Amino acid sequence: MKIDDTALEFQEAIDYFKGKVNLPTKAWTDVWEEQHTKAFVIAGATKTAMLEDFRGAIAKAIESGTTLEEFRKDFDQIVTKHGWTYKGKRGWRTRVIFETNLRTAHAAGRWDQIERVKKIRPYLQYIAVDDERTRR
Repeated sequence: MKIDDTALEFQEAIDYFKGKVNLPTKAWTDVWEEQHTKAFVIAGATKTAMLEDFRGAIAKAIESGTTLEEFRKDFDQIVTKHGWTYKGKRGWRTRVIFETNLRTAHAAGRWDQIERVKKIRPYLQYIAVDDERTRR
């Protein structure tokens, strides 16, 4: 049985996400490399109020464990409220926004935990899935 840990509060992930700064952008290339760790962006979301609404929907998912389907409802409301015309299909766009932000916050939270215990647990092992998607 797989345990769904998305419903468990993960303070380090929450703290990481809260530490980001809203940055309206026209394209994903407006923010580069290390800047992504500090900035909350949605490519094409150029209005501050709209970005704040998206941030709230993502924060709710990180803090409360809401699902992609619940985020899609929030997404639709935000898009309608702000009259946003975005590129890409809804299913793809919502999945990318949702999964990228949740996975990034989760990974940053785990890294924070690793850093806090590295004196008593100094060894870290990375295990890759090693399938056709694994980078070489």
